[in-house]
Amino acid sequence: MVATPSSAARRRIDSAASPSASAILMAARAIRSRSLSSLISGGGVAGPALAHWLRRTGCRVTVVERAPALREGGQAVDFRGRAHLGVLERMGLLEEIRRRRTRIDGITFVDAAGKPRAHMPAAFMSGEIEIFRGDLSRVLYEATRDDVETARASPSRPAPGCAAGG
Repeated sequence: MVATPSSAARRRIDSAASPSASAILMAARAIRSRSLSSLISGGGVAGPALAHWLRRTGCRVTVVERAPALREGGQAVDFRGRAHLGVLERMGLLEEIRRRRTRIDGITFVDAAGKPRAHMPAAFMSGEIEIFRGDLSRVLYEATRDDVETARASPSRPAPGCAAGG
């Protein structure tokens, strides 16, 4: 014989697994009423993005990064659709990211003689907004630097595995 929970027990299990909006709001109020601190490892893209949202809940945030300075360059990051653009807008970053977007017309493949063989327009390769990773990292850092403490390795003593100067 297999034991099954009563209907009352199932309701308690279901409500614990999928909290109501009021339960979520109560938890958020409890978090805000406390003085919480967060330590985030990594000052690239994800660290400052998380720091932004934690600061909005009232947390004190410190970001630690082993690179002595922001890293420049990197691959392009694409944002497309209502979900991506909506998050950027709620963060207050959409216009700045639009301002710093890449301006790539496309890619042309050439042969050894330099003769064009194929062309891919930018619309085929990228999202609605495309920004280089280093530029995105800088936008996020600039958006959080006044409210978030950032600790970086010293240029004279870089962290292990990190070359001096970035």
